[in-house]
Amino acid sequence: MEIIYYLYGIICLSRSTDVHYIAFCKNPIDKMWYNYNDTNVEAVNNLENDVLDNGIPVALFYQIYII
Repeated sequence: MEIIYYLYGIICLSRSTDVHYIAFCKNPIDKMWYNYNDTNVEAVNNLENDVLDNGIPVALFYQIYII
C-alpha cells in the first residue's frame, strides 16, 4: 500500500499589519496555481516564493490517494 499526498490549497496569514488571509489554490483543469486576495486573482509563477513572500502558511489542503 502506498499513500500519495496531493497539495491543492494553502491559506496564509498576510505579513501586513492588518489581520488578512490569502489563499493559494491549484486549478484542477489547467493545473496552474492561483493567488486569491480579496477581489484579485493572479496566476502564480513560483508557488514557494509567492507563498513565503506574501504570508505565513497556516493551513494546507491535501487530497490523499491510497494505492
